[in-house]
Amino acid sequence: MSNTLKFGNGQWATKEGSTLAYNDENNNFKPLPFNFERGSSATVVNKDGLIETVGSDMPRIDYKDDSEGALLLEPQRTNLLLQSNLFSSGWGITGTGSSVGNSVSGAFSNLDGTSITLASGGLLYSSITPISSGVMSIYMRVPSGTVNVRLGDPIGAPYETKTLTTTWQRFSTVDTGSLGGLAIYNSQSGTTITIEVSAAQVEEGSYATSYIPTQGSAVTRLADSCSQTPPDGVIGQTEGTLFLDFKVLSEGEINANIFNTNKNTTNAIAVIRTKSTKELQVQTFFSSVNVNYVSTNPYNVGDKIKLAFKYKSGDVKLYINGILENSATTTFTISSSLDEINLADNVTYFARKEALHFNELKLFKEALTDAELIALTS
Repeated sequence: MSNTLKFGNGQWATKEGSTLAYNDENNNFKPLPFNFERGSSATVVNKDGLIETVGSDMPRIDYKDDSEGALLLEPQRTNLLLQSNLFSSGWGITGTGSSVGNSVSGAFSNLDGTSITLASGGLLYSSITPISSGVMSIYMRVPSGTVNVRLGDPIGAPYETKTLTTTWQRFSTVDTGSLGGLAIYNSQSGTTITIEVSAAQVEEGSYATSYIPTQGSAVTRLADSCSQTPPDGVIGQTEGTLFLDFKVLSEGEINANIFNTNKNTTNAIAVIRTKSTKELQVQTFFSSVNVNYVSTNPYNVGDKIKLAFKYKSGDVKLYINGILENSATTTFTISSSLDEINLADNVTYFARKEALHFNELKLFKEALTDAELIALTS
């Protein structure tokens, strides 16, 4: 079981515009760079659990909930709040005794927090020009103990109760009605509370993406793009096996495009997750004939997924997390080269991109045995 390409699995080498595949045989990185593009800066959670800003076209290896790191790929988003972390400017506060207090240094490396006192019934809020729907998010904690606050929309949408502890945690709330900003409300009768806040965000969409800092105006983080045109011999042209270790981090309006080879419907392999059924699908387009191999089980946002797809004329199998999910004896021919690797591509036939964590990608030129597929995905 010798792979022709390995990408990830805790082996990361990144620089502006590219990230490298790895060579198991020599224990070093191959000169097989994946091209990486993002026309803006962006943030990521680093090894120390701190929010770090990286420049344009820098791949983001995200260590949130993953000690070995994963390549973070996200769609374009805009933080509509004019001041994401300066709560003394562009924010209002209500309630006798409520106040914006001192800065809390080093909440996330170079990103500070702010101490907020909220009287009973008091509100900390920042308004935006209303949008049809979106998601609010903010990091919060308390100096000691636990406290309940309500997070919601200052123009009156339902609030959700959040329980704050002494650990910084990101909280979010989705509003499917008209959304006019972000507000934190102290609903505890007769009790004044002190909380600490940092890194607030309001964005259009149904899930919160990575933090986008703002200082006086809305800021857009552009979409991540990661692809490679590998040399001959990397992708099997008559038979092969694709292995992916990943998580889908978000669920938007349509399907999540996870992987595809060529950006066409003539000769290509694509992996998607459907929003409606939560099933994983591998679509093949060989000589323009589309065959769809669908998982028998649903997979939720955040599930750890190890997927292996074996293709050989008359012998096709889909394994996920050690389980055979689909098989077929379909015969086919591949009439032109499979010569691209696209991760979470956003501009092809294969639906749209959602937020993804890629832990590992492997390619094999051979159709692996059942035992090998089980071992690979378990």
